[in-house]
Amino acid sequence: MTLAELQSIGEEAGISKAAVARAAGAIVRGDHLPPERQSLMGLPVGVARTVVFDRRVTDAEWERMVVLFRRTFGTSGVVRGAGSLREWGNGRLRASLEPTARGGQQLRLSTTKSDAGMFNLLGTVFSVLGLSLTGLVAAKTGFDPSAAWFGPLAIAAGGLAAFARNAIVLPRWFTQRATQMASISAAASEIVAEGAPVIEQET
Repeated sequence: MTLAELQSIGEEAGISKAAVARAAGAIVRGDHLPPERQSLMGLPVGVARTVVFDRRVTDAEWERMVVLFRRTFGTSGVVRGAGSLREWGNGRLRASLEPTARGGQQLRLSTTKSDAGMFNLLGTVFSVLGLSLTGLVAAKTGFDPSAAWFGPLAIAAGGLAAFARNAIVLPRWFTQRATQMASISAAASEIVAEGAPVIEQET
C-alpha cells in the first residue's frame, strides 16, 4: 500500500496524515526492529542496531549525533571520516554513518564484549584440567577421602566460576547496550526528521 492509501485509512479511523507519515517513516527506518544479537555458547557477546534514513545526514546533524553518543555512553570517543563515511568509536563500541543503495544513509551502532571470549576460554581450560586431574586422583586412590582432592577440585571450580561470571554479566550487559542503542536510534531519527522537508501538513 502507498503512504497516501495508509493516510486515507488512518483518516477514516481518526488518525492524522502527519501521524501516519511519522509511523511509516519509523517502520522504514527500522526503529521498531529488535537489536541484532551475536552469541557465543548461547550467551550474548555482541549487539548491533541499524537505522536507515532516506536522505544524507548533514554535518550539523552528524555533530548532534556525536554529542548524543558521548552523552549516552559516557565517553568522548574518536571521530573519523572519509568521503561520505563517518564514524565515532571508543574501543569496540562503534557508530558508523554509511551510504545506502537508494541514496540515503544508515546509522549502524555496534559493539562486542571484549572479555567474554577470554572468560569462556579460561572456563574451558580450567574445567577440563580440573576434571582431568580429579579423574586421575580418583583412578589412583580409588576415591580415598584422604587423597589430595582440593587442588583439582579448586581448579575445576575456577573454570565453572568463569562460566558463571559470563552467565550473570553478559545478559545484563546486552540489555544495557541494547537499551542505549534503541534510545540513540530514536533520538537520531528525530534529529534527521527535524531537518527534513515537511511532506504533508496536518489538517
